[in-house]
Amino acid sequence: MCYAVGNTIWFYYQVLAPETQTYPGPADVFFVAVVPFAVAAMLTLPSRSLSPAARARAIVDGAIVGAALLFISWILVVGPLFAQLGEASWIYLTVY
Repeated sequence: MCYAVGNTIWFYYQVLAPETQTYPGPADVFFVAVVPFAVAAMLTLPSRSLSPAARARAIVDGAIVGAALLFISWILVVGPLFAQLGEASWIYLTVY
């Protein structure tokens, strides 16, 4: 729902009123709000009941994959961007 609201606001500013577009804009609040809901949905995703050990193992496996992807993207994309941007810009980049 947050993603749909964000896209609707983005469409308004991008197509119907491009001269009033701001960065970060009101749509960005909804795009950032999607993340906690997505994490909560993924934690409740398994349909079969898992033992506490199996649930912990699944969470640790996901954390390992996420950390590996973060490490690779940091080296290839985010690190060079931080080196080029000023302090105010990397604060926005950190939020998004």
